Amino acid sequence: GEAESFRRGLANRLVDAMSAALEFKVLPPSEKQVKYALAIAKTLSLQLPHEALQYRDAMTVFLAEHASSYRRRRTV
Repeated sequence: GEAESFRRGLANRLVDAMSAALEFKVLPPSEKQVKYALAIAKTLSLQLPHEALQYRDAMTVFLAEHASSYRRRRTV
C-alpha cells in the first residue's frame, strides 16, 4: 500500500545517498591554499597540521582560523 511505497522510496533514496557519500572524492588543498597556509604558519610561528596539507576541508579550517591574525600581523 501507500506506506510500503513510501518505505521503498525512502530506502532507495538512502541507498543513493550512501552510495554518493562512499564515492565522494576527498580533494587535496589547492596549490594557492598551501602557499598561503605556509606563509601564515611561518609568520605566526605555527605548525601547519598534516591534515591541512592532505585535505581541502582541513586546510579551509586552518585558513579560517588564522588568516585574520596573519593579515593584522602583516599590516603592523
